[in-house]
Amino acid sequence: MTPYAILLITIVSFLLNLHASDRLTRIATKSFAANFSGDEIAEKILKAQKHPHIKIRQTDTIGDHLYDPLIKVIQLGPDVFGCKTIYSVAVGSHEACHAVKFQYFRFFSVPVAFIVKFVFIPLFILSFFIKAPFLHGMVLFLYASLFLMKLLIEVLDEVRINRLSIKILNQNHFISLTELCETKKIYRFFNYTYFASLPLKIVLNR
Repeated sequence: MTPYAILLITIVSFLLNLHASDRLTRIATKSFAANFSGDEIAEKILKAQKHPHIKIRQTDTIGDHLYDPLIKVIQLGPDVFGCKTIYSVAVGSHEACHAVKFQYFRFFSVPVAFIVKFVFIPLFILSFFIKAPFLHGMVLFLYASLFLMKLLIEVLDEVRINRLSIKILNQNHFISLTELCETKKIYRFFNYTYFASLPLKIVLNR
C-alpha cells in the first residue's frame, strides 16, 4: 500500500506540475511591460542592499535563473535578462534577494540528494516487490523525512525570498504600485509551484 500511495501522490504532483509549467510559460510570454529588465532590477537591489560585488550574467537557456553562492554570480536566462516585463522583474528581484539573504543551510540539499538517490529510491522500488511491513515502514519514514527536509530547506526559503523581494521593491520604490501588485500575483503562483512540485522532486531527486 505504501509504495502505491507514494506513487499516486507523485502522479498528482506531476499533473499539477504540468499545469504549472504551461501556466508559467503563458505568464512569461504575456507578462505586462515594465520599466526595468530582470538584470536591471537585480542590479538596483544589489546596490541598494550594499552587495555591488555580486555579478549578473546571461545564460543561453530559457528558464535558467539562479544565484550561485560559490562564485557570487546571478545567472538569468534570455527570457529575463534584457527583457522589460513584470515577469522579468519578479525573477530578477527574486534571484537578487537570494544573493542578499542567502541561507547557507541550503547546502544540506547535497546530502539529501545523496539519501534520495542511494537509499530512498532503491528501497522504494524494492517495496513494490517485497511486501514486508518493516520495509514499507522504512520507505514511508524516509519519504516523510525527505518531504519535511525539502520543505524546510528549499520550499519555505523560496517563499521567504519572495516576501523579501516584495518588501525591498516596495521600500525602495523601484517599481510602481501597479507593477508591484502584478509582481505579487506572479509570486503567489511561484509559491503554488514550489508546493505542488515538491512530491515529484523527491522521487525524481531534483
